[in-house]
Amino acid sequence: MVEGKLADSSTVCVDVMARANEIHRLNNSHISQQPQRKEIFIGWLPPPWPWCKLNTDGSCRKDEGAGAGGIIRDSVGHWLTRFCMNIGESSVLMAELWGLYQGLHLAWEAGIKRLLVEEDSLCVTQLVSKQVVVPNEFYALVVAIREIISRNWQVSITHIYREANSAADFMANMAHSYPHGLHLFSSPPVGISPIIVKDLFGVTQPRLIPV
Repeated sequence: MVEGKLADSSTVCVDVMARANEIHRLNNSHISQQPQRKEIFIGWLPPPWPWCKLNTDGSCRKDEGAGAGGIIRDSVGHWLTRFCMNIGESSVLMAELWGLYQGLHLAWEAGIKRLLVEEDSLCVTQLVSKQVVVPNEFYALVVAIREIISRNWQVSITHIYREANSAADFMANMAHSYPHGLHLFSSPPVGISPIIVKDLFGVTQPRLIPV
């Protein structure tokens, strides 16, 4: 009887070890099939002189509608224009497009002739660069954006990671606390100064990206 119990225990132990080894093998196989990633450090960079840089973003919250915001800075990181826009009920993509439109319009009105634009929405950059078919919902706004870009000035639009777009993200989220419409700021809004300082000093954040 004792020998029978020992045999059963040994069998159970071997079976558990076999199952554990199989699980370990499958996990390793799953990991090896996943895309390789590497860590990079991302932060806002000033544009080369005499260019200026526009960063814009959009925000959408349940029961609070959508907002957009942006900031224009020169080649040493000094801000030229800050804005936010409470759009009301809308989609985040529409908000991002409105942010881009307003930012471009303000830059043109300010007499800027060389403008780098950074967007953390790949969809927006594709829409305005004619890489995809524009849905009817966004068509008029996209056409208006393309018209501004085509004027007598130099504009370059680039997709970036959100870690390099913190100031614009702050402005877009701030729009929810303002009345509907466009709002311009002659002095820094409360809370944005630490972000601006980090950008000026080139503070970066880590991010894992596929290789």
